[in-house]
Amino acid sequence: MSLTTFLILVNAARRLEKEKDNNLGLQWIFCGTGSRLIEFQKKAKDLTTVFFPGWIKKIQIQSLMQMSQIGIAPYAANTKMSLPNKPFEYMAGGLTILSSIQNELPDILQNYACGLNYIADDENDLFEKVTYLKNNPKELLKMKTNSRKLFLEHRSADSPI
Repeated sequence: MSLTTFLILVNAARRLEKEKDNNLGLQWIFCGTGSRLIEFQKKAKDLTTVFFPGWIKKIQIQSLMQMSQIGIAPYAANTKMSLPNKPFEYMAGGLTILSSIQNELPDILQNYACGLNYIADDENDLFEKVTYLKNNPKELLKMKTNSRKLFLEHRSADSPI
């Protein structure tokens, strides 16, 4: 993940953390390792809602997804991918998807009402989408349900979305 992409996420987390009514237990969990991990940790060191568990195993990922509501698929504005794996992992876990990827994925999220797309370089847009989901728990639950349903109905290569 690029520093710019990461900072969009951290700045949205920072804004949400400052809200007076942020009592929903909203947390941001960044899994994995990489050459920029220490730099990322430093950028978020003042935040109590951001965590870096490092590299985690499949069973831990499954546990995290069971406790989670939203999976974020953050990609840089110029990313050429159309349908990366991450959103489908989130669908398998029954998570509402927030993604910055362009091309086909925004249409899937909209057509199946299983997530929202945000503008990659716009922390305001991400903040607004997270706030919307936080303030609309029925819509969030509907998107979670639709996400899992989409995965179950179309998980075969013979069953295109």
